[in-house]
Formats: sequence, structure tokens, C-alpha cells
Amino acid sequence: MLNRRQVPKGAAAASAAATGALSLGASATSSRESARPVELFLFDRRFADARAAAARRAAVGIETAAFDGDLTHLWYDQLDLRWRKAPMTLAGVTTESGLFVLETLAVDRGMRVIERTQLDAQTPGGESLYSWTIAPRARS
Repeated sequence: MLNRRQVPKGAAAASAAATGALSLGASATSSRESARPVELFLFDRRFADARAAAARRAAVGIETAAFDGDLTHLWYDQLDLRWRKAPMTLAGVTTESGLFVLETLAVDRGMRVIERTQLDAQTPGGESLYSWTIAPRARS
């Protein structure tokens, strides 16, 4: 039997799954979308796998931005300001719910998830971590 906490989680998962089915991942990505270099790597610093991925990107000169589960400050202080100027390619390692928020915000700025990979790691709460890339939509 479902309890009141499982219903919102199920709805979020179903919504994310439907969104994922629409974006189809990297295999459906046009060469123009995938050819853009990553300009910013976002990561949830609460998780060792996310910190390690960010360290690898920083070592090759990619700008990184950390947050602690709540994307609000990152959105208002960085992403919204930058996305208003121009769409950009970004990547990251976040929870599924963090990716869902970013994906929803990206759509309003003409961008979409072009790649998502569920990692083997999970949070202490049992949520999966995802590696992903968001890029501007290719112009037709």
C-alpha cells in the first residue's frame, strides 16, 4: 500500500522518466548539439562521486559550481544570469530530482538534456545519482 510520502516520489519519477523518454539521451543528439564544449560543470557537493567528477573537470580547466542539494542560490546567482545572456552547454552530477529541476529550467532558455546516465552510486536516502549534459537546442 502506498503512503503519502511515496506518491510525490512516484509522480516525480514518472515525470522524469517521461521527460527522459522524450529526450532519448545522447544517441538522438545532433552533431551540432554535442560538438559544443562544456562551459560549466555543476555538482552536488554532498556526494563523493559528484565531488570526484568535478575535480576531474576542474583539472582540465572546466569551470565548476557546487551546491548542497538546493539549487536556488546557484540558479539566482549564476545560471539565470548567464542563461539570460545566451544558452550554454553544461554538465554535472546530481540527484535525479536536481536534474529534473535543471531540465525544467533549461527548457525555458531553449536548452535540453542531451545525455543522462544513471550512476551506480546512490545517496544515503536511496536516490540515484545522474551524470548529464544540457545543451542549447540545435537550430533548424
